[in-house]
Amino acid sequence: MTFDPCDINELKMAKNLLENPGLAARITHMIGRPIEKGFAMLPADWNEKIGEITGTALTRAVHAAVATMG
Repeated sequence: MTFDPCDINELKMAKNLLENPGLAARITHMIGRPIEKGFAMLPADWNEKIGEITGTALTRAVHAAVATMG
């Protein structure tokens, strides 16, 4: 099996992006780690409730986004 040189270059770029996350991904990871640790310290029922609230908010946001589409 042979690959087109363009495909090989795209695979190399994809591999590089996966192995070397960008600045935004690194910052998000740095910010997210303490937040995750904080959530882990909450009582189980609080953690579950936050999950439910987050799920409801995301569902409503999707419905709102779909409603605004033509």
